[in-house]
Amino acid sequence: MRHGHSGTKKPTDCLLVWKGCAVNSLTALASAAFGSTAYLVTFSTVGWLNQLAPRVKAVALVLTGLVLCAVIGMVALASRNVTLGFIVGAGLTPPVHRWVLQRRKR
Repeated sequence: MRHGHSGTKKPTDCLLVWKGCAVNSLTALASAAFGSTAYLVTFSTVGWLNQLAPRVKAVALVLTGLVLCAVIGMVALASRNVTLGFIVGAGLTPPVHRWVLQRRKR
């Protein structure tokens, strides 16, 4: 059993089934938002870092990569629901972000 769960689930607790594992949709949705936020923060950070001196930029990009590795590691240690949501959020955000930026230019 995990963290205070009684072991019995109501049919409304798990709305999706993925690879034989029930997925709590609210957890996956929250994780998708987190994955999307992680992408947008990284995108903005790299854009800002590109304006710095080359030596400072290189060190800052390495540090940004280390932070991302730590975040991804924490997500990977979490439940499948969190991992699935994070991947979906981080995967869907780049094309949507590009679409929004293109619409602004029109």
